[in-house]
Amino acid sequence: MKKFIFALITVLALLAIIAWSGLLPASSGGPPAPPSPAGNLTPTPEVTPTPGIDAQEAEKKAEKVALEIFPEAQIDRTTVELTGDGDYFLYACEVWTQDEKNIQVWIEPAAGDIRQFDVNGQMIGRPAEPVVSMDDARETAQAYVDEKSGGADLTQPSEQYNPFSSGAFGTVAGRYSFNYDRLIRGVPCDSDSYSISVDAVTGEVCRYWKQWKTDEALCTADTVPSVSGDDAKDAVRAYLKETWGDLPSLEIHTADLVWYDAPYFMKIRGTDPIPLVWEVRFDDDHYRSLTYPRMADAFVDAHTGEVLRSSYHPDAA
Repeated sequence: MKKFIFALITVLALLAIIAWSGLLPASSGGPPAPPSPAGNLTPTPEVTPTPGIDAQEAEKKAEKVALEIFPEAQIDRTTVELTGDGDYFLYACEVWTQDEKNIQVWIEPAAGDIRQFDVNGQMIGRPAEPVVSMDDARETAQAYVDEKSGGADLTQPSEQYNPFSSGAFGTVAGRYSFNYDRLIRGVPCDSDSYSISVDAVTGEVCRYWKQWKTDEALCTADTVPSVSGDDAKDAVRAYLKETWGDLPSLEIHTADLVWYDAPYFMKIRGTDPIPLVWEVRFDDDHYRSLTYPRMADAFVDAHTGEVLRSSYHPDAA
């Protein structure tokens, strides 16, 4: 989910992050950032979970985040809304400072964890090119994720730079994004991860995203696969042909071992063991011709060879 959680890292996330200021990210050809956790949530005032923190506590936490980012700022106003769907809820908080800086913060009610924050910026006055280097931004992001994760076992599979772009202002310096996958028994999780963005002008962390729900005790499969990566690719080719017919322009690029802990999959399986899978990434002429080109993926059980899921659709937009 993530590599496609850095697979719908730039476009969806940056649109959510900077919608307040009207910015549009310029395409860099990389995978998009993890979508905002509030993106698919709708207000549900008629459904009230039993939270570990109330709205007032959520407001204080959100304002604390804002003041950590802008220590000299004065809080002007904060809104808090409990949003959710079914058994999943978040406090969606929006903080404005007196000089109209804007920070959005999402908080899980049960534990009071900060799930995500986004700093919404302005294009006016930003230089065209980054002031901060990728190396310096990576060092900042690494220090931040080390602090927030408590030194958890992580791997950094992807990083990218995305400028900001709009018809009115052209293209200006944007932000660097770094994704960190959780490791369980040396194998990355498909879902559990951190994502950190660093402003390419100020060098400050401007976006934070956390997904951390997988029960390590459910990851019991042998980490040595019974099915090879090449065999997993062949299984995907056969699956796509059976499902969609011949795909002459199909190109299969990578096969990576991960724990298949995607939330929608785990909701179906409950407390069943989490399968070890090959995440196979591929594209074709249609995916390469999209406004924001991307890859599709498929997940193949690394011990049985069964294709558990594929995101491919010939009419994907």
